[in-house]
Amino acid sequence: MPKATFEKFLEENSMYKSLENNRDARKIFDILSENENIYGAIKFSQMNKPALMASVVEIETYIDNRGENAKFDIKEDFNRQGVGKMQKTILAPFGYTPIKNSQKSFKAKYFRTASCYEFNDTNATMKVKVIVSEI
Repeated sequence: MPKATFEKFLEENSMYKSLENNRDARKIFDILSENENIYGAIKFSQMNKPALMASVVEIETYIDNRGENAKFDIKEDFNRQGVGKMQKTILAPFGYTPIKNSQKSFKAKYFRTASCYEFNDTNATMKVKVIVSEI
């Protein structure tokens, strides 16, 4: 099974169907899906910290750079929660699920809390493989 897609996120979270053609929402999903950010989210999860910490700066910078052209208002609770649902969809194939009532505070421009995740190998269909090589 490959990495999760934006379409999978919409399928799992029908309340976000209105984002189907929203290029900013798709871009945020793409940021969360970058290999480095998935790896970072897993590392933060292993430290019992919110997975979103791995990519929150990149997401907020993207939205700020879009300015008034942004079609995804990150200041709205519904949209911030949607980013959390995106994170959940992306980490699921790696066997990571949100820990119930695990919201932790952290400092970011738009985000104030996010979920922590735990590994459940029975759900994993993908793994992260880090390769060190000479250049």
